[in-house]
Amino acid sequence: MSYSRLVVGDRFGTVLTELQSDIEFASWRKNNIGQLKFTIADTDSKATATNLRFGNRVLIEFDNGLPNWGGLIDPPRTWQDGKIIVTAYSGAYLFKYRTTDKGRYFTNQSVGEIFTALINEANVIEDTGVEIGLIWDGGTNHSPDYHFKNLFEIFQKSLTSRLSTGDFEFIPTIIDGKIKFIANFYESRGTNKTGIALIQGTNLSKVKLKEQGPIINSWDAVGEGTSWGDDRIDSNAIDFDSTGIYGLREGSKVYADVSNQTTLDDNTVNLLSATKDVYNIFTLDALDVEPAGFADYDIGDVISLLAHDYGFGGTDTTIRILSREFSPQSGKCSLVVQEEM
Repeated sequence: MSYSRLVVGDRFGTVLTELQSDIEFASWRKNNIGQLKFTIADTDSKATATNLRFGNRVLIEFDNGLPNWGGLIDPPRTWQDGKIIVTAYSGAYLFKYRTTDKGRYFTNQSVGEIFTALINEANVIEDTGVEIGLIWDGGTNHSPDYHFKNLFEIFQKSLTSRLSTGDFEFIPTIIDGKIKFIANFYESRGTNKTGIALIQGTNLSKVKLKEQGPIINSWDAVGEGTSWGDDRIDSNAIDFDSTGIYGLREGSKVYADVSNQTTLDDNTVNLLSATKDVYNIFTLDALDVEPAGFADYDIGDVISLLAHDYGFGGTDTTIRILSREFSPQSGKCSLVVQEEM
């Protein structure tokens, strides 16, 4: 077994039992939803409708240096060959089916303040089991408009992509007999880890490099409205270094939920930042071996990568961990990482 215990709670988090199950995989993803798949015999006395109900909470404590994994059970679920294959989704999934009201307007607030307010408001309607932790409340203030907007999409696409480059995390824990999640919002998740390295032929068994686009170096954006007159706000951002290398590459985007000029400008600048250059994405199979054991790095951390067979002249660079998926059968972590620019 690769974990010390697997705890199941009801939809309110109250601990029901511990299971002895086979884990197919567990994954963690930066600003996204990870997954867990585990298998239990259908004859197991704890394989009951109460324990495996959709919406129940799950927490796994690993014994190999990986952080706790927590989330909730939801479809699909498969019954096959005397086994039940159960799927669960990490803490951010708690907000995948929660929305704002028709007109939720924010005025001159930081992304961390917006994140906090939306979680607190969701808890008033029905408790999510999420408590507020460390919140970065710096950066530029924003004035977004949300109309029946999905909360997870706000966290992922608005607060940490369009408006800001911040990061969120939902840390699973057990408090007073309940599985809960601590919500953190960072200016940037993770730290720079000196001396921690993934090296081809040492603690990497597989490497794949993908040079990723598209390259767009001039963006025109417009805000909400029904006409195209002077009353509709617009914004432009261009990167002349990029146009000098690749030529002019234009794009346009409509932000139907943006009515504030500063907010639209922030969206356009962040969009340009993400597309003005090519960026390198690596898919790696990592082993629990020095100089980068599983316990030495986490999602968002910046570590070194040495892969002499990949890229022109080989790769000796720093990378940020975007996701990892642990498979007990292989004993490896499949990583997706991005080269730091």
